Amino acid sequence: MTAITSDRNLSTLVLFVLSIPLFDIRLGSADAGNNPTSSTMRRAYDRTAEAFGPGANGPLQIVVNAGDESELQLLRQAISADDGVASVGEPLTSPDGRLTIFSVIPESAPQDGETTDLVHRLRNETIPRAVGAGDADVYVAGTTARYIDIADRIGARLPLFFAIVIGISFLLLTMVGRRIRRGVA
Repeated sequence: MTAITSDRNLSTLVLFVLSIPLFDIRLGSADAGNNPTSSTMRRAYDRTAEAFGPGANGPLQIVVNAGDESELQLLRQAISADDGVASVGEPLTSPDGRLTIFSVIPESAPQDGETTDLVHRLRNETIPRAVGAGDADVYVAGTTARYIDIADRIGARLPLFFAIVIGISFLLLTMVGRRIRRGVA
């Protein structure tokens, strides 16, 4: 009986050690930086990063709805002052003047945790503080922001997914184990 218990303890320890990387998992989508170095897309990605910084491969789009010129300038200044921002592009305003967009180049690559932190900081701190009680609606968009949003949604639901899968597996194994034991006895 002690041999079985020690085997179970050893198995549990091995499974725990193998699951350690799960605690540092980063969800998201692959970009050209994951391609083999022989790929032309990867070479272009690397050259862009070398010339303009790693964030040039994943710019963010700031969309401002119904803000006046002074609010827009305050917003751009606040975003420029953020530590994770390499540069802020010139604004492009729609012909009717109601919508403005401009690019923000992060200092970090699209898949870096710093870029995720930057998007969350812009949305939760920098932009609300800069806009205040003004009339402007401001959105952080772009491919990089979209992948961060998707990863956040998946990450929020992952514990439930694991609980359901492990719970169902446990129930099925328990039912099968009892049938085998009853058949043997």
